[in-house]
Amino acid sequence: MELIRKIFRKRNEKDTKEVTKKNQPENLLDSHDSGSSYADKSTSIKWSSLYKKEDWWAVWIGLTIFALSLPSYFGLFTLGWVPAAKTWSDLGQALTTKVFNPWIGLLASFVFLALLLIPVTRFNGVKSKDWFKGFFVTFFIAWAIWILCNYAPVVKVIGSAEVGYIIALLVG
Repeated sequence: MELIRKIFRKRNEKDTKEVTKKNQPENLLDSHDSGSSYADKSTSIKWSSLYKKEDWWAVWIGLTIFALSLPSYFGLFTLGWVPAAKTWSDLGQALTTKVFNPWIGLLASFVFLALLLIPVTRFNGVKSKDWFKGFFVTFFIAWAIWILCNYAPVVKVIGSAEVGYIIALLVG
């Protein structure tokens, strides 16, 4: 509890400090033509942050996957191998894909995401071996929860398979 108090205390101190700058322009766009020394590292835009921070990598990867899914609107399923869970009574019918065996699609999606994310982790200074172990466990536990939440008797009791998202969040 004391550690949490210290963290909040430091955060509040940081938030309440007044930032005083000489000749601070009213508009960020005016900073270059005013001749002021406003080019402070904390406020200037650094384009390198668009590829050096994990948050931006999440945006770029999400946009890439979204772009790959767009041709499906026209009937070209570029991600047709990615499985989707559906309500099932027989485990063999728990997943479905547009292209081939959904269980192979599950493994293919794991490999696809791993190959897409490992270079990003290395770029951000994370050991790929350690990250891969966590990714392996997280990926398959999330899918197991999603498949189990689509089991017909469970869906009947819960009322909706989307509760699987909530359960996966709680487990995570």
